[in-house]
Amino acid sequence: MIRSQRVYERCRAQGRFVAPTSAELEALRGSPEDRDDLAGDTLLKALEKAEQPWATWDARKGASLETYVVGALLLHFPRVFSSWRKARGHRQEFRRRLVTDAAAATAPARTGTADPALAVVARDVLERVLRTADPDVRVILVLVAAGYPRRAIAERLRISERAVEGRLHRFRREIRDSALGQDVRDVLREQASLRT
Repeated sequence: MIRSQRVYERCRAQGRFVAPTSAELEALRGSPEDRDDLAGDTLLKALEKAEQPWATWDARKGASLETYVVGALLLHFPRVFSSWRKARGHRQEFRRRLVTDAAAATAPARTGTADPALAVVARDVLERVLRTADPDVRVILVLVAAGYPRRAIAERLRISERAVEGRLHRFRREIRDSALGQDVRDVLREQASLRT
């Protein structure tokens, strides 16, 4: 229901209004992790609010078990969505500051060469690589460049370590298979030849 966006209509039909922005809808459409988090948090909230969640359901009253469960989830979804929205806003602000500060601070120092022309080329390639990455991957890349371990990155972004690894793996594959990947390899090869 979150992926198909029916959850908002169902909440509205019950008088519980949830009005996601187009950016939030796009984020949920593109992020299975966020959808899973929202669904899981809603289920947990519904279960924690009832000591014996199924004790009050009675088939003789006319509602199927599915209707009962969906109703309980729709009851708690607006508050869980509101919490997700706030956390997402904090994450976006954190990512914006982190990407801006860390990219500016670490990119020139990472070239490891005294050749100013190569430093400019390396910075240009790095900026193009970062521009091609979606914002989540960009933050992960900056944190990796700053020396954070995968576990710390996962904790800071409130995702699993496996999600961090998956995003990095997909990004590496995309870069490797693109023309930009050849530029990265050329810069690295040039830097290695200058060091020897």
